[in-house]
Amino acid sequence: YAIHLMSPESFVMRPTRWLETLARVGGTVSCAPNFGFELAASRADRYEGAGLERVRVLLNGAEAVQPATVGRFVDRFRSRGLRPDVVLPVYGMAENTLAVTFPPLDARWSVAEGAVSVGSPVAGTSISVIDADGRPKAERSVGEICISGASLMDGYFRNESATAEVLRGGWLRTGDLGLVDDGRLVVTGRAKDIIIQAGRNVFATDVERIAREACGHQAAAVAAFARKNEDRGTDDLVVLIETLECDAARRASMARCVRGEVLAAMGARVDVVQFCAVGATPRTTSGK
Repeated sequence: YAIHLMSPESFVMRPTRWLETLARVGGTVSCAPNFGFELAASRADRYEGAGLERVRVLLNGAEAVQPATVGRFVDRFRSRGLRPDVVLPVYGMAENTLAVTFPPLDARWSVAEGAVSVGSPVAGTSISVIDADGRPKAERSVGEICISGASLMDGYFRNESATAEVLRGGWLRTGDLGLVDDGRLVVTGRAKDIIIQAGRNVFATDVERIAREACGHQAAAVAAFARKNEDRGTDDLVVLIETLECDAARRASMARCVRGEVLAAMGARVDVVQFCAVGATPRTTSGK
């Protein structure tokens, strides 16, 4: 067996280099976060490699898996020999070192409640979906995802308070929201990413997905978040868009499109659409 590593910079400069390398070395297994699949799909016309018939598994994890992204990726590389069942949305956490759920290798990815199924718990791992009081939720009901098993951490290094906050009775409270559908986990968002607007729960990840699709290639990245509005007594919904577009009229058109699409799809009002340069939004150390 051989492992081939590629720097993030090399991938971002030419996203198709990832798949071209797989084809060149006869690679069978690889992985990337959802944005990696989106970048590769957006540059599919620049692919210069051989066929991808030998690829068996492409793991999609580390961030929310978008159904539209998976569909675009499969469609645009199908002509290069990529089989539609090789993309496997998965779920894992460093606190569980690492895998939590995987779908069967021969399964097509599926969608429930607008999100992609990330499979069933791996051997030795259990999951539970609970409400705010810690009680198990019924199947197909959204709640907080909890994990237990042999791979679970003992705690955060020299941080007892953080450990006590997430570890309860051998279960890790992940802060992720999801549901179980016929034994398969579906991750729907993050508890901290819920925006409460006039008494309604609005998921930031859904707003970001809709805004990104509304902007198309004009948006390099999108972030949605809440901003307290003391005058109105509720949260303002803010959408921040990284873009290369500098023309004021085109930016205004993008803002109208985002507001319209979010309102039509979610019934939520976008109060502020803000634009900034590509790369200006603060990132975590892992680039999220």
